[in-house]
Amino acid sequence: AAQWRAAALPGSVGALAIALRGRAKAMLDDVPGARADMEEAKGNAPGCSNVLLFAALLSRKSDPPGAIDSLREAVTLDPRNARAHLALGKLLLEAKRFPSEALPALTLGASGYGRVHLEAALAAAQLRFKTAGGDAVEREAALQQILDVARTAAPSLLP
Repeated sequence: AAQWRAAALPGSVGALAIALRGRAKAMLDDVPGARADMEEAKGNAPGCSNVLLFAALLSRKSDPPGAIDSLREAVTLDPRNARAHLALGKLLLEAKRFPSEALPALTLGASGYGRVHLEAALAAAQLRFKTAGGDAVEREAALQQILDVARTAAPSLLP
């Protein structure tokens, strides 16, 4: 009955419901069922950036290049999708493609709201610090960026 209800929802709403069902299956270790749901969701709403995001999160360990391609398509379809930018930046870091590719994605992810914004902003600042090397000015700017993120996240903890 739940399968029928998800498929009966219109367009991208139904596809998102199917993708969420797939995420739940993945959490229950039903990877084949999760993959089938993701393919169904992508077929029902091929232009939905959040469906592509969920599909990429499912395949990031088994197919990192495919997940990166899905995330690139997701951010092309919806440049305001901060979660997709954050996931893309993190996956590019894991694939050792930084800073030229990961930093822009993390910076765009930082344009989101709440936890997504803070996580992406902190990751971008940390990457900036790591890649500063011996440049004292750049390292100081990166540390300032980290402090700015901390002030946003927990203003009562800092002077």
